[in-house]
Amino acid sequence: MGLLWHVGENQFPYLVGLYGQNGKNDKQMIKESLLQEAQELMNDRIGIECLFKYAPSLDQYGFFSGGPWENASKLQPQLVRGTLAAGGKLAAAETISNLRMLAVATGLYISPYIPREDAKSYLDKVLTHNLDILYQPETEEMRIKGTQETLQIRQLFEFIFTQHSFPGILTFLTEEIKKLSIQRPIITSNIEKLIASGINCTMEDQRINTEFHRFESAVTLPSELSRQYKGNYVEDLAHSTETILAKEAEQLSRSMHDTGLVSKVHVHFITFAVKHHFHLVGKMLGLSSDGFRRLNANADLVKKLIEIAIKPHTKQSVYGLSRLLERDIFTADFTNRLEVFIRTVPVPEAENKLKALYYDNELEASVSLLAGIVSVLGQPLGIGQGFNPCCQSTRALSYWAQKDPVFLLDLLAEAVTNGNITCFFEGITIDSCALTVKDLDYTIPMDSVSVVLVPPLHAIYEDMIKRIGFRGEDIHKVINPAFHRSGVLSGFADKYHHDDFSDQFQNYYHPAYSNTINSYLPQPAGIVIYDQNDQALGAHAILIQRIGEDPEGNNRVYFYNPNNDSSQTWGSNIKTSVTENGELEGESSLLFADFLTCLYAFHYPE
Repeated sequence: MGLLWHVGENQFPYLVGLYGQNGKNDKQMIKESLLQEAQELMNDRIGIECLFKYAPSLDQYGFFSGGPWENASKLQPQLVRGTLAAGGKLAAAETISNLRMLAVATGLYISPYIPREDAKSYLDKVLTHNLDILYQPETEEMRIKGTQETLQIRQLFEFIFTQHSFPGILTFLTEEIKKLSIQRPIITSNIEKLIASGINCTMEDQRINTEFHRFESAVTLPSELSRQYKGNYVEDLAHSTETILAKEAEQLSRSMHDTGLVSKVHVHFITFAVKHHFHLVGKMLGLSSDGFRRLNANADLVKKLIEIAIKPHTKQSVYGLSRLLERDIFTADFTNRLEVFIRTVPVPEAENKLKALYYDNELEASVSLLAGIVSVLGQPLGIGQGFNPCCQSTRALSYWAQKDPVFLLDLLAEAVTNGNITCFFEGITIDSCALTVKDLDYTIPMDSVSVVLVPPLHAIYEDMIKRIGFRGEDIHKVINPAFHRSGVLSGFADKYHHDDFSDQFQNYYHPAYSNTINSYLPQPAGIVIYDQNDQALGAHAILIQRIGEDPEGNNRVYFYNPNNDSSQTWGSNIKTSVTENGELEGESSLLFADFLTCLYAFHYPE
């Protein structure tokens, strides 16, 4: 393709050719144009690939002569990020320079003055200095402070990383995977992306018998039979003895519950077992005695869920089903609603949105939606808000999934069949179809239930704010009970209007003063997020799940955070915990006093 390869309307390849022509008197002007065009290409992977393709040519044409990037041996890896963050033409030149070094390190460009090993060493240091942004958690700080330059930096480092590995990367990736997987998110694409990165950047013999390999196996070949089969796994299952099948079920269950991750092998096994060996379904799901009892009492319903909703593309719903069967919510109303929902046909608008977002139109929207509801009901604390400022609506989904799953099913059915959600607020009816409903940012994937419900819910929430924003008190005193529909405690305190705020929270929530608060939980609450310089970033919606003692005997607040990664630092000294301090699956926690430092509003029983 050469110089004829254009990226959209970008003239970068053409300008490279012009710059390389001998005798040009206007090289500086062409260089300015090149840097201008490069800034546009830095916004996505295709553009980065274009810059990577032409970086060696620019180096040969003397593009870096006379500037800070001319002598590669004097480049400062620790300054790369700051230059990129500055944006503009400096960032563009820095990007091209780093891609030139990548071409040398990978052997695609033989430079007469940059040894390959030096290029490798340089990139090792660049990546080491920027691991935090390479796999930066999707925190409130990122949502609030994130800029186009931040996204460009991340795009560049991700691209470099896919082409170049460095010593110690497997250890780093393993720690990131552990941190995320322990939180048991519904959407595991970021975890699987980390695993794929580790596979791509290392040799197999480097991964065998490592902790990383445990996660790799969980999403690839998590059982003995799956590692051995040469042909069709399902055919191997059909020709296996009962003993082998039982062992296979146990291994698949152990892998899934150990990591929270599901492979396509799990899907093939459970769809085979539900038809031919139903007694192995519960074993593979790793159910307790109560879970087995619910499975057997609702066998026909579970068979439908498996046959309709569990496909290779919806594999994570296998874990959701396992967790769902452990919940004591299988009332007659719940099972009837779920049966009805299975037969629900989404309106074209919902159908088209879901098919566009999930699986490249390979599955019917009703399949991804049913898989989503299985996961949401099974993992209420695994729902994530993605890269959207919609913590209120995401919190509401978790609240209903925990406290009123029948209502959640009714709400979802209303949204997908009528294209509308109705909410009653202070004597008026609010219809989402009469409001401006904004679409979500799907940079971070979201579950199908959130895709359908969060946009209209967020529109309704914003409409409530407009209606009562002029009152001289915290609006959530009125909004929370109406928005969550039922179960929100009537008492309300916020630190800006109640001088005894801290005393009230102690009195109603601390175990030394109250032994009944857990019976009312979860309850919505508001916290203030701080950055590491102790600067307030803004309010954030959470659910207080429970109050209890950690293994050390300290009182802690355990809560649900709609963020996709709840292991965060709030301020210079407060770090939320997601494991090893008594957290249940999906919970975050803080010491009681630390939580009170961040808390600004809560509900209490009157």
